[in-house]
Amino acid sequence: MAAPGPRRRGRGITRAQRTPLSRRPAGGADSRNARDLQGRRGAHPIGPRIVSALTTLTAMFALLISGLSLRVTEEGQLTNRFSTAIEQLGSEKPDTRVGAIYALGELALDSDEDRPVITDLLIDFVRAKTQMDGAQADPAKICREGDATPRDVVAALRLLLFDLTDAQRVHRADLRQACLKEVDLPGADLTCVDMDGAVVYASIFVGASFARASLPDAQLEGSEFNEADFTGALVNDAYLGTAENTDVATADLRGANLRDADFSRASFAGVDLSGADLTRTVLTGADMRDVVIGGGSLPTYVDDARNLPQGVEGTLSRAPVPPHRGCPGRSASPPGCPKTETPVLGWLDCWLEKWS
Repeated sequence: MAAPGPRRRGRGITRAQRTPLSRRPAGGADSRNARDLQGRRGAHPIGPRIVSALTTLTAMFALLISGLSLRVTEEGQLTNRFSTAIEQLGSEKPDTRVGAIYALGELALDSDEDRPVITDLLIDFVRAKTQMDGAQADPAKICREGDATPRDVVAALRLLLFDLTDAQRVHRADLRQACLKEVDLPGADLTCVDMDGAVVYASIFVGASFARASLPDAQLEGSEFNEADFTGALVNDAYLGTAENTDVATADLRGANLRDADFSRASFAGVDLSGADLTRTVLTGADMRDVVIGGGSLPTYVDDARNLPQGVEGTLSRAPVPPHRGCPGRSASPPGCPKTETPVLGWLDCWLEKWS
């Protein structure tokens, strides 16, 4: 009997049993069950979705709270800026008032909600400081011989006629019976402005727009309106020239656009209209004595005009010119607020009370 040989390692163990689990081929009930369970867990990851949704809601809530806080802060800042500017507007120091006006202008540009109120405030401020006293014997003469328009009024006009033109046009600035002396506002936008009976003396409005403005009975002597636009303006009975035996200078209207404007009974005596466009301008009853027309266009209505320049003949047309096309009604200024001198605290209190 042969002696038994060395015992072979792993004898009695199948090959499948000797194969590591990681190298065994997929299959079998256990592996299929495991894969099915793992697949079901991967197809519906409820936990991560809940966490993601909560994170998103938290972020949105934080943004909402941050936005509300920022808005409250901004509104508080706007309120503080407005209150400070109003307080400074009543100062006795001209420089302080000028600074307050520009602060109100910046606030109006920053806040759409406050812009209409600030625009009305500035319009009424200018009116209160410039309106002439109709009870005086010759308010126009007093205006011409008086002091120049105060700096704070000029600052308010600059904001209204340059930076807040859209709001001013909607509210239609009321400058009736205003005295504007030595005011330099070249290129200003006075579209639709009411200046009935106003006195504009020794001022510069070169290139300014008076389109569809209302200037009946206005006195515009001694001011420069070169290249100004008076399209569709109502300027009847206005004084642009100089009466006899006076030393009042004439207005300068060289190159001005007077299309469709109504200058009925206006005084143009000695006015320079060189290069001006008077197409369809109504000059019925206007005084054209010594007017300079060189290079001007005059296919216009000059019925009954007096002292026409040589070579100009009157026409038979009397076509009406509709004034203020596209202009809104006058601004609803608070009634009963008196005209005050510096300081303006009395007027300011009245204005705030009327609009509160």
